[in-house]
Amino acid sequence: MLTLIIFLSHPYQFNDIGRAIEATYTISLSIIYFYSIYTNSESLFIEKSPLFWLVVGLFVYFSGSLFSFLLSNEILNQEIIISDYSWAFHNMANIAKNVLFAIGFGLLKNDSPSGE
Repeated sequence: MLTLIIFLSHPYQFNDIGRAIEATYTISLSIIYFYSIYTNSESLFIEKSPLFWLVVGLFVYFSGSLFSFLLSNEILNQEIIISDYSWAFHNMANIAKNVLFAIGFGLLKNDSPSGE
């Protein structure tokens, strides 16, 4: 990643290559997690698992933002209105991620061993 930043990115441009690689890697890990849940289904109620909601949040965010990251330098060079509409989708994915994280962290608080 550091090599990408040093050699392939301009210091005053958004690091689109690094962010796209990060998104692809996180999406792949999320799919692997979902597959492991599918094959090793021990619990019928996966919606009660905090880790499930956190992984769903990462999957939604990075899936929704992948193309924004890939095309970020082109988007930033467009007119302001086009740029605003393009990043609005990224912002909606970020809001969805935060809501899903809140659900996951809420369940984590409910699973505390002390019962507080």
